[in-house]
This record gives sequence, C-alpha cells and structure tokens, in this order.
Amino acid sequence: MANWCSTDYMFVGATENARRLLADLEQAVCADSWLAYVRKALLPESCGMDIPCRGEVSYLDDELHEYSDGLAGVRFSTETAWCACEELMQRIADKYALHPYYYTEEPGMGIFQTNDAEGVYFSARYMVDSESKGCEYFDDFEEVASVIREMTGIEVRQFEDVEPMLTEWNGHSFLLVHEIEIV
Repeated sequence: MANWCSTDYMFVGATENARRLLADLEQAVCADSWLAYVRKALLPESCGMDIPCRGEVSYLDDELHEYSDGLAGVRFSTETAWCACEELMQRIADKYALHPYYYTEEPGMGIFQTNDAEGVYFSARYMVDSESKGCEYFDDFEEVASVIREMTGIEVRQFEDVEPMLTEWNGHSFLLVHEIEIV
C-alpha cells in the first residue's frame, strides 16, 4: 500500500500568469483531477517523458490571491503517492513563469517540509499531533512549548528535548511534535 503525501501549493508571480494558470487548472481539474490528466492538459509536450504524476488535485482555490507589486498566487493541494510531484510542479511553474511555494507532509515517512524559507505563504514551522486535539500547526517553538505544558504539565525549553521528555506521557496517550524542515 502506498504512503500518501499531502502537499499545499501557492504558485506566485505576475497576476496575468497566475490568472492563466488558474483558468487552465480549473478547466483541467473540472474534466479530471488526476495529475496524469492535469499534466496532459497543461504540459502536453511532456507526455512522453518519465515525470512522476501519481495522485490527484484534491483542492483548487477558485480565486486568485492578490499581493502587492502586481503579484498574485494560485492555491491548490494534491494527494500523491509517497512524495510530492516536484518535477511536475516545477515544469508547470516554469511554463507559467511562476514560483512554486509548498508545504508537504507524509507522516508515515516522517516528511514535513516547506520551501518557503521566509514563511510568507507557509509560516508554520512545527506540527503537533495529539490524541485530544488532532493536528495543529505553529509558527514558533514557544507556542508548541505552551501547548505541551497545557496538555501534560511538562516544561520543554527546546525542540530536541520534546521526544525524551514525552516518552513516559506518550505511554498513556499520544502527543507528537514534528519540526517542519525548510528545503
């Protein structure tokens, strides 16, 4: 059975380029959300190439996100097998002269990554998964430490101490903390 990877994207660039991508993506996804179909619709010249595209577009925002300086972004999400389809997404971004920012996670493989080093589009740097609250995302470790303290009474000062300090507590329930890697 495949491990499924969830990835949120924000393709950013000149408003007209973003508008073209949104229109083309809407048309492609309306017909079929599978990435192989989206690839065929957006990059027909690449169909003979070996570019991983196993998965689907699971969400497409129907509006552009407008930013200053004539920039706009297209937000969408994918569910893919094992890992994000980086080559496919980079080729789409190149075709539309946009920059692809993303956050991807595949908990079974311990993948929690973003390429948004400045945190402009994906600011979270930690993911907390707990039995009582489910998954939550935090921008800094102080917020994570506060959640751990509220839930367990355990005082944690740095990320490296989380796992060893929660070992005993996790024997009764679960509270997992993941640092989001900047790639």
